[in-house]
Amino acid sequence: MAMSKDKGILSESKTREEAASSFRRKRVLVTGGAGFIGSHLVRRLVSDDCTVVSLGGNRADAQLADGAHYIFGDVSRDTLETVEIVPEAIFHLAGGASVAESIADPSADFLKTVFSSARLLDFRRRY
Repeated sequence: MAMSKDKGILSESKTREEAASSFRRKRVLVTGGAGFIGSHLVRRLVSDDCTVVSLGGNRADAQLADGAHYIFGDVSRDTLETVEIVPEAIFHLAGGASVAESIADPSADFLKTVFSSARLLDFRRRY
């Protein structure tokens, strides 16, 4: 439920506008930016004049947005080292998208999700 600003709570639409504007013209890294959800985020960030680097996925499955730079591969230390910006914001959307695959091979799924998160945090810590 939205309330007026004078009662201390912003309306829902104002909150969305403020959230979107907080990323304008920023350097942003999006892991999983070539996937379904990530590609929509990348398009939005590009439309907000962000410098966007999308990391992960493969070219065959990619849904590319004009204006973004794409680095295809896993979220590994070697791949992260090819990122040529120091991001001001990171959206981590990479990971396994198949429940069946995660059950069939939990170790591989762990590497795609949990371990890639640790690698990304280490990357950010170094910059």
